[in-house]
Parts: sequence; structure tokens; C-alpha cells
Amino acid sequence: MRSEIVYKPYCGGRYDLSGTAGMGLTRGELGSWSFEANKHQRLSLLKPDSVLQATLSATLPARYRLDRLLDACDFDADNGTPGRLMFNGWSLECFLKAGKESFYSRSGIAYDVELLAPNPTWFKEYKWEFKPKQSTMQLTELDFKYDAPHDLGTPLALMVHDDIEIPAQKPCNMRIVIYGPASSPAITIGDNTYQVDVDVAAGGYLVIDGTPNSKGVTLVGAGGEQVDAFPSAHTGVGRFGGNYIFEQIKPGKNNVHWNNAFAFDVFVRDERARLPWRI
Repeated sequence: MRSEIVYKPYCGGRYDLSGTAGMGLTRGELGSWSFEANKHQRLSLLKPDSVLQATLSATLPARYRLDRLLDACDFDADNGTPGRLMFNGWSLECFLKAGKESFYSRSGIAYDVELLAPNPTWFKEYKWEFKPKQSTMQLTELDFKYDAPHDLGTPLALMVHDDIEIPAQKPCNMRIVIYGPASSPAITIGDNTYQVDVDVAAGGYLVIDGTPNSKGVTLVGAGGEQVDAFPSAHTGVGRFGGNYIFEQIKPGKNNVHWNNAFAFDVFVRDERARLPWRI
């Protein structure tokens, strides 16, 4: 089965490197990984700023797409914003660090390239969407002993419970996006509550990002203005304390509940030290 290989520069664009559109990228060292010993002499830390070797090639009809790809990689390098290499659904954030022409003819060209990965972990992202739900409670239950003088409407449930299944082997980093309007939104996933004491305006959103390269809490207004909301986030006593804003989510089934007053998305990253082998 042919591998699906795609590169997405941070500055925009999508380039198929599977070989079907005139450009290709060989695996090279993409399946390699390296650990470093921590202070306890355990091999538990991936070596940062890893450099992986690969070969980038293009046929003559694809020469203009190749030039646009390399220009975009130059732009990302100048701005310190890594692009995303996607291999059969797994992604690696990296820069195109160097290239050396290894083949040239009238029909095509090839470069031996070096990919610099600041955080050399492959990841696959999963997404769950949550929206306020209408209660199944009957209106007659709100009528009490006397008829109300107006229609009370269908109430929203006070708390909503749901489950998400994390198909990973170890705890995962995640990103939560909460959509306004919302006031001091709080979400409990598993054993941890994620809460930020801010008002999210209608048309705005709040991002709680626990991923290593972009960890932070950001409030975005309806007009796109951004504010650092980390000072308003609940951090408790830190990890495993029950209300740490960047707590990782455990693999397997996790219960999710919130006050049903706002919508939000949960993005979970399943991270691996190596590029998984697709059979």
C-alpha cells in the first residue's frame, strides 16, 4: 500500500509528497529515534532538536510546486515556526534545516535533506465536539401546584455527562477550545477539572493548550484580539492534584461533565517516540 505523505508549512499550503503528484519524500531516517538519560539515569527523554535524514525529489512538471514548498520552508525557518510532516495520519513538527542536491537531470531533481525536529515526537490528533444539550424533562414537571402565567420553555440540564475513549498507550497532552459566551468555564475530564476565571464573549473563544511547543491559556475576543489568560487559570498544587490546567488525559474511557452552558472541543494528542509502522 502506498504511503500518504503530506507536508504543511506553518505559513500555509499543503504539499503531497507521496509521489503521486510529481514530488516524493523517502522515509530515510524518519523511523529513527533517540533517547537521553534524565537525572536518574533512566532513558525517558527524547533528544531535543533531533535531525533526521530523508530524500526529497520532484519531476520536471512539479518543479514550480517544489520551489513554492522550499520557499515556504525558508519562510518558516526565518520566523521560527515549524511546519508539519504528515505520514499516514501521524505528524511531526519540523523545519527543513538543510539540503544538498544529489541528482539533477532534464527530467527531475533530488535533494538529500535534513529535517530538524525541536520536539521529535510523532503524534496523531483526535477530536471530540461537545454542545449544550436539551433536557428530556417534561414541562409539566415545572408546573408545580399551579399553572405558570407564561411558558417556562424546555430547560437545559444542570450538568451533562459524557464519555470519551482515548486510544493511546500512555497519558496524552491535549488542547481544549471553549466557545463563548461562557463565564468562568469549568470542565471535568476524568479526575481533573479544567477551569479559567474569565468571561468568554459571544463569537470569541478560550484555548487551553497543554501541548509542549505551545503550552498556554489564551482568551480570544470576537474581533480576534488575544489576551494571556494563564493568570486566571486554576493550577492547584500541580500535576495529579485534581485541578491542574495542563493535566494530561489518561488512556481508556474518561467521563466528561460540565454545566451545559457552553460548547467546546477537545483535541487529544497520542504521541510516540517513533513513526508507527503501517501494515
